[in-house]
Amino acid sequence: MPENPLSNDSIWLCHSVAVVACYALVSLQRGGALPRIQADGMGAGPNIRERNLRLTLKRDVKDNMMQQKYLWHVALVTGLLAAFGVASCGGGGGTAGGRPGGGGASPTPMPTTGLGSNMQVSTGGSYALYSYGSAANAQIVFSCGCSRQAGTTTADANGNFTVPGTTVATPAAPSPTYTIVPTRNYMIVALPLSGQGPQGWTMEFAGTRPSHNLALGDRGSVPATSSKSDVFTAAAALYVYGKSPNGVTAYDDWNFNAIQSFVQHLVTAPNGPERTLLDAIASRSAANGSLFPSAPAWNAGQPIDAAIATDIANVSASRDPALPTPCPGGDAACTGTPTP
Repeated sequence: MPENPLSNDSIWLCHSVAVVACYALVSLQRGGALPRIQADGMGAGPNIRERNLRLTLKRDVKDNMMQQKYLWHVALVTGLLAAFGVASCGGGGGTAGGRPGGGGASPTPMPTTGLGSNMQVSTGGSYALYSYGSAANAQIVFSCGCSRQAGTTTADANGNFTVPGTTVATPAAPSPTYTIVPTRNYMIVALPLSGQGPQGWTMEFAGTRPSHNLALGDRGSVPATSSKSDVFTAAAALYVYGKSPNGVTAYDDWNFNAIQSFVQHLVTAPNGPERTLLDAIASRSAANGSLFPSAPAWNAGQPIDAAIATDIANVSASRDPALPTPCPGGDAACTGTPTP
């Protein structure tokens, strides 16, 4: 049961105020009469007694009028105090210490989570001097790998995109909409409608509110709205894609922070197979080729590149200690994950 926020002294004060208010109102109901003072001079002569009696009656009438006025003021003040006391004591129904169901103000709605980033595509180069262009007007496809559908949207002329909590699904069945689930990892790909290249790849973590949405970054995870994809985020995302099965919470079985650490490793100290993958991403993208190592569940006809698949296999075989791995026991067993 929620703890009562009122002290014992506060409760005593509330009860006292209510008692005073009731006493004042009862006094008014009885005519407002208070104990009268006996007329003095009762042992004097008849004339004096008559005069004193008249004076006493006048004084009694005046006193009663003043007493009624006084009691009306007391009743008004104590009535207001009683109302305040009842309100302060949690009156009006409900349970102590909490907002009753159907009563009080509704909780402030939380902003709907979503995804967003700036997508770049490589125009060539080699480690670590890669060049980039924006994924202007590219199709954006994103998925947690949880089903055979993905969400879609379109980037603007600068490669920026933002999607709310729900968007158009591809394919359109069994559901025409795709819903972003907070606390999951999402694979994000920017590509032409043809499915070929150039392509930009990255991953994002969807928080329970927009300020908790994170994207991969070269020096650490960054707010999704200020992130940019590049060759390094593409390599990490492709590695996760290539090592994840379809049809389950595939990309969500990985700790986003571990994937982020791998990006930073690729930026600063990639081994031989990792550098080969980085350079292959840049050259294939510059040649307008696809980077998919295999077709995704949401598009069986997606063009693929077998050489990228081989490069990912070689990175895995290198057994670099920096390589991320899926969480043992699935996403529910992940520890050290981002703040939801």
